[in-house]
Amino acid sequence: MYVRRMPLSYKKRQRKLTFDALMLSLSQAFARLPDHRRGNASYPLADVLRGALAMFSPEVALAPLLA
Repeated sequence: MYVRRMPLSYKKRQRKLTFDALMLSLSQAFARLPDHRRGNASYPLADVLRGALAMFSPEVALAPLLA
């Protein structure tokens, strides 16, 4: 049977793909988004988006509790 091997570059990227790296990448992307809300917003938009991600992604929200 023929087994297809992954390219080396894919393996390197896969090793760098961690939960912390994903959250850092998302946090940076969220921070770049313009905030069009009124000036009386209590929380930064990036914090609101991270909270929404945690709320709608149960495995992300529960990951610290399961570790």
